Amino acid sequence: MSDFNGDQKLWKPFLEKNAGKEILLYCRSGNRSGQVAKKLAAQKLPVANAGAFKDWESAHLPVRKVE
Repeated sequence: MSDFNGDQKLWKPFLEKNAGKEILLYCRSGNRSGQVAKKLAAQKLPVANAGAFKDWESAHLPVRKVE
């Protein structure tokens, strides 16, 4: 979220590369991802907030570490 609200060094190339695709956001609690989702939706981008990762993990749904 700090990059999104800042100079967007990571976000700009990501959005360009994935233009037209739905963007699925999540964070630990769902709050920050919800804030970014609202801003992206206001820009008419296809976006969905998946919410809280902690809820996914506590439901024992599959997770893996990215290496």
